[in-house]
Amino acid sequence: MLNHLKTIYDDPNCVTTAKHQFRQLYMKNSDKFHDFFSEFLYLAAEAGVAEDDWKDELYTKLMTKLQELCISSSIGDGTFQEFSSAVSQTASRLEVINYRTQKNRTFTPNKEMSKGISGTGTTFKKELTPSWSTTPHTSNAERDRLMKEG
Repeated sequence: MLNHLKTIYDDPNCVTTAKHQFRQLYMKNSDKFHDFFSEFLYLAAEAGVAEDDWKDELYTKLMTKLQELCISSSIGDGTFQEFSSAVSQTASRLEVINYRTQKNRTFTPNKEMSKGISGTGTTFKKELTPSWSTTPHTSNAERDRLMKEG
C-alpha cells in the first residue's frame, strides 16, 4: 500500500527540479532575508549541493548591497553557520535602515506645502475681505435714513 502511494505522489524529478530552482534562486531587493534563506536551505538540501559549497553559493545569491556589506565575512575562514549568522544580522539592520529611510521620505513636504505662510507645511489661502477703500461709501443723509428705518 505504501509503495503504491509512493509511486503516485513521489516526484521522480524532485532532485532535477530542485537543482533547476536552486540555479534560478537569487535574492531580490524586495525579499526578506529570512524568507530567502529558508528557500535557499531547502533547495540546497533537495538539490544535493555539497555543504562545503553553501557559503559561497549563499554569497553569490545575495542581493548586491548585502554582498558589499558581507565581503569580509565571506572571505574569512568562518563556517557556513557563522557566515549566515553575520549575513542575517546585517540584513536585519539593513531592513531597519531602509524602513527608516522610507518613513522619512513619506513625510517630506512637497513644493506646494513649502509655499505655505506658517512654515509648518500647511498652506493658507488668503481670503480678500472688503475694506473701506473697496466698498462704496454711503452719505450721511443715507445713513441717517437707514438708522431711522431700523
